[in-house]
Amino acid sequence: TFQVRNLSTAAINNVTLVDQNPAVTFDATLPTTLNGGETQSVTGSALIPANYAQPTFDNTAEVRVGGITVDTSTASVDMQGTGITLTIVSVYQQSTTGQWDLTPLQTGDPTRIVFEIQNRGTNPVTGLSYSLTFPNQPSVTCTHVAPLPQPTTLASLETRQFTCQFIPLVGAANNTTLTPTIQMTATGTSNGQQVTDDDTEQITLVDLQINIDLQIAPANPQVGQTATYTIILSNQGASPLGCGASVASNRPCHMTVTAGDAILNALLAPHTATIANVVLNPSGQANSSYTLPAMTRQVQATDPASHTVTAAAGYYTAQLESNNLLEFYLTHDDDTADLGVARPSISVTVSANPTNPMVGQLIQYRVDITNNGTVGVTNLIATWQINPLAAVPGAEGIVLVSGELKPGQQTTGTFTLNYPPNEPPLLPNHVAWGVLSKTEDQQRQYLFRVTVVGDGVSGSGQVTGSADTTITPITNTTPTPTVDPSTLDPNAVEPTITKTTSSDTAQPGGYITWTITIRNGTTRVMTNVVMRDAVPDSMVIESASTTRGSSTVEGQLVTVTTGMLNPGDTVTVTINSTVSRDLVPPAAITNSACAVRDGGGAQVCADATVNVAPDVGELPATGQRLPDGLGALFGSLGIALSGALMILMSAQLSNRRVLIVGVFLLVALIAVVSAISLLLLSNGDEKEEIPPSQVAVVSSPTPSEEAAMAEVIEETPAAAKTPVPTIPPDIFDDFPPTPTPYVVPTPAGDRYLMIPKLAEQFEAPIPIIELPIVDRRWDVSGLGFYVGWLEGTTWMSPDWGNTVLVAHVQLGFHNPGPFWALHNLEPGDEIIVTEGDIERRFTVISTQNVPPDDWTVTAPTDGPTLTLITCTEWDRSYGVFSKRMVVRAVPADAS
Repeated sequence: TFQVRNLSTAAINNVTLVDQNPAVTFDATLPTTLNGGETQSVTGSALIPANYAQPTFDNTAEVRVGGITVDTSTASVDMQGTGITLTIVSVYQQSTTGQWDLTPLQTGDPTRIVFEIQNRGTNPVTGLSYSLTFPNQPSVTCTHVAPLPQPTTLASLETRQFTCQFIPLVGAANNTTLTPTIQMTATGTSNGQQVTDDDTEQITLVDLQINIDLQIAPANPQVGQTATYTIILSNQGASPLGCGASVASNRPCHMTVTAGDAILNALLAPHTATIANVVLNPSGQANSSYTLPAMTRQVQATDPASHTVTAAAGYYTAQLESNNLLEFYLTHDDDTADLGVARPSISVTVSANPTNPMVGQLIQYRVDITNNGTVGVTNLIATWQINPLAAVPGAEGIVLVSGELKPGQQTTGTFTLNYPPNEPPLLPNHVAWGVLSKTEDQQRQYLFRVTVVGDGVSGSGQVTGSADTTITPITNTTPTPTVDPSTLDPNAVEPTITKTTSSDTAQPGGYITWTITIRNGTTRVMTNVVMRDAVPDSMVIESASTTRGSSTVEGQLVTVTTGMLNPGDTVTVTINSTVSRDLVPPAAITNSACAVRDGGGAQVCADATVNVAPDVGELPATGQRLPDGLGALFGSLGIALSGALMILMSAQLSNRRVLIVGVFLLVALIAVVSAISLLLLSNGDEKEEIPPSQVAVVSSPTPSEEAAMAEVIEETPAAAKTPVPTIPPDIFDDFPPTPTPYVVPTPAGDRYLMIPKLAEQFEAPIPIIELPIVDRRWDVSGLGFYVGWLEGTTWMSPDWGNTVLVAHVQLGFHNPGPFWALHNLEPGDEIIVTEGDIERRFTVISTQNVPPDDWTVTAPTDGPTLTLITCTEWDRSYGVFSKRMVVRAVPADAS
C-alpha cells in the first residue's frame, strides 16, 4: 500500500509514483496534482519468485515531482518459513524394458508419479507428508517408493524429488472420464506454521475389462441328449475392446475365445475368425456385448463334468501399433459351467450296535444309501449276508467253535428301506436307510455285508454298491485276552480316556469321525463305565457305535454304557459326523468327551479339535501364460519350405527329388497343425472340477419302522436279553459351549504387503484387497497387481488362525506379477504386513508345492500363521499351472 502526502499548503503539480521493482502492478493511478495537505493512497502487487532465497523480500518506492525524487520508502516481507512448492514431473507405467515410460496408463496396473517438493524458506520444514487425490476413486492411495526411507524433513531452500506408486481401479463405474486430473498435495510445518502446496496433472487412461459368460442347456443333460452351448462376451470397461479386420491378424489386440478341453475347442473352431474381428464398445454404449451363435452337440458318457472358456482382447490405436506397444494393453477373463451329465451313483455305509454283542443279545444293523449321482435312483434292493471268518484255535490248538454256521440260523435277507418324504425315486444328495434288529446267534467272528442294487431314472443305467462291518460276538468260550501287568497301575482308580479325529481339517459338509478310547488301566474290575459326548451344534451326528456295551444318541448327546470292564479292557467308541453346512469358516470345533465309572468316581475327559476351512473346491488360479514353443514350430516350417524351394530350383528334377520335396511339405504341414492345436489348447490356469456336495440329512425312522423294530424286540426271548447297566447320576460337568462365530476385525487402516527379499517386485508395499467366495471359488477377476486376502480365512488373529494371501505369479506375456519370485523365499526370510500404523513382521518357516485342490492349506491353525499362495510348475503339455506354491510364515517373535 502506497500513501503520498503533500506536506505544504500549496498545490504541487507533476507528481509521479515509481516502484523500483518493475514487476509491481498498480490497481490505480496516482493523481498528478496534490492540493495542500492532501493524502492519496494506491495499492500494488508483485509475485515473489519461486527460487527467491533471501531472508526478506524488500520493495522500495519513490515519489517524484517534475521527474526529481523528493522521497523514498521501503517495505519488507519476512521470508523465513514462507512455504513449500510441489511440482509434478511425470506420471508413467512400466514397459518390458523395465523403464517407467509407458503411456497412456492402463487401469489395474502399477502407476508411478514423480514430483518435486521445494522448501522456499530459511527455516526447515518438518512433518512432511503428501497425498494423492484421484477423481471418482477416493480409495486409491499413492504408496511411497523413493527415496528410502521416506524423508519427512526438508532443509532450508532444499528441493527433493519423490516417487510414489498407485493402481487406478478397473471398470467403467470407476472411470467416468478417461482423462481425469489428479492432484498431489504436500503439507508440513515450518517455523510453527503449517505450510502446504499442490499441483495437478491431467492423465490419459485405458480401461480394459472383458467378461465372458458360458451357459449350457439343459443343466443336467442325459447321455445322448443334445446340449446347447452359449457364450456371451461383454465389455465392462470404459475403453473399446478388440480390433477389426483392418488390423493385421497377428496383432494381439484381436479378440480370442479358447476352451480348456478339446470338445469345446472343436465347437469354437468355426467361429474363431469371426470372434477375432469383434470390437466391443465401452460399457453402457450400444454394441458393448456380443453373443456367439449357439453351438450344439450330443452329450457323451465320457464328457467332462465341466467346461472352462477364456476370453482375451486388447486395445488398439495406430500410435500404439507404430510404437510396438499393443502387447501391453490386454485383458482376459474366464468362466466355468458345469455340464452335469446325468449319471446315477450311490454310496453305501453299514454299522452295527453293538459290534461286540453277547450271544443272545439284541443287535441292530443299519444301512445308509446315499444318492451321490445327478439323477434319481429307483428300485433299490438292499441284501444282507453273514459270512463267517476263520475259526479261533484254543490253547491246545483245538478249534473251540464249529467251522460251520449254527444250524437253523438266518444267513441272508433284505432290508426294508425308508425314504425321505415324497420319494422314491431317491433324489440326488438324499439318503435312504434301513434298520434290521435280530438276536445274535453267531458264536464266532463274522462279516456282515450289505449289497445294494438299483436303477437310474430315465434309463440312465444301473447302480450297485456294497459295504460291510466285522462283528465279534462274545461267548462263554471266548478266551480271556492276556493283559501285560506292566500296563496296569495299582494306584489308579479311574478309567483313562483319549479322543482323536479322522482329520484335523474339514470344510462345511465334510465328514469327521471322532474316535474315543476308554481303558480300564487299573488292577480292579469296573462294573460299568458311562461315556458322554456332547457333540457341538456345529456338527451333525450321522451315527455312533461302540465295540462293547450300547450307545444312544439323543439330540447332540451321545451316551455309551460299557458294562463290566476287567483290568486292561479297552472300549472304542466311534462317532460319525459331518460339519454343519451353516457353519461359516474360519472356525475351530472342539469336541469333549467325559467318562465316569460306577461308584461315584471322578470323571475323566478328553477333547479333540477340527479346524474348518472355507467351502471352496480349489485354490485360486493366479497365473496367465501364452503358448510356448510356437516360434520353434514356425522356425521348423520355414526350414522345411526353404529346403523344398532349393530343391525345386535345381537345374534338373528327378523322381527322387520330387519325393524329397513331398517329405519336406509333409513336415511343414505337421508343424502348422501342431502350432494351431497348441494355440487353441493353451490356457492360463488349470480349472478343477468341484464335485457336488455329498452331504445329506438323515431323517428319523418312520412310525412304521419303529413299530417293526418294537415287534422284533418283543419277540426276543427274555433269557437272551442282556441287562442294561444303570447310568450313574448326572455328575458330568458342563461341556464346552459352541464357539462364538469368528468376527472379521474392522481394518485399522489400509493394508499392505512387503517382502524385502523380492525387491524387484516389491519396490514398494503392495495394497491388500479382499477376495470374496463366489460359487465355491475365490473370485480373482479384480486381483490385478494387488495382493488378495482370501475370504473365509482369519485376519492377523493373535492366538490362532491362518491369514492367507494370494497374488498373480504373472499377468500375461512379459508382465510378471507380485509373486513372480515367490519361489526364492527360504526359511528365515522376512515378510512384513502393515495395517494403518500397525506393522507385523513374519518369518518364513516352510515352502511346498501342492495340487490345486488342496484346500487344507487355507484351514485355520492352532497358532497364528501367515500363508502366501501362487501358481507354479507350468505344464507345457496342457498349457496350465499344475501346482500351487505355498509359503508358510509365523510371527517373528515366535520363530
